[in-house]
Amino acid sequence: MPALVDLINRALVKLGQPTVMSDTDSSPNATRAVAIWPTTRQFLLRSYPWKFAKKSVTLAASTTAPDDSDFDNSFTLPSDYIRLVAANDPDSDIRGRSVYSNETSLKIEYIYDVEDVSFYDPCFVEAAACYLAAALCIPITADMNLKMSIQKDFAYHIKLAKSVGSVE
Repeated sequence: MPALVDLINRALVKLGQPTVMSDTDSSPNATRAVAIWPTTRQFLLRSYPWKFAKKSVTLAASTTAPDDSDFDNSFTLPSDYIRLVAANDPDSDIRGRSVYSNETSLKIEYIYDVEDVSFYDPCFVEAAACYLAAALCIPITADMNLKMSIQKDFAYHIKLAKSVGSVE
């Protein structure tokens, strides 16, 4: 099962750079990768309803009245929420970190912020490594041609990951 260091090393190899021993390595390349990984991960998770990143939960209505008089209840989204996949109220409305609805409880299916790389689909890992490599390319190599090549590699791998994910 892959770990974050494996994903970072995959990105570094694409850049022709030496690999690192751990994601706590103090090398400039590891430090850069770790610094941008959280937003990179969240961006990629939000881009598609990945099956490995789905959760279902029933939310309880807040005890305070919603700010919007169009809805009877508000619900706080889970702290690991990235993207809504489905809700039992099709008229619900997400605003900030809350969902507004006229239901008294709200069941949602959502994409969560999967921090543990070992849960990722292998096709997603490869796409994520490409995206990370493209983001690191200019700061590490200053090679725009390499970045463009890696971006093409990412486009191929993300398409493949979505295709595989859609039939499972």
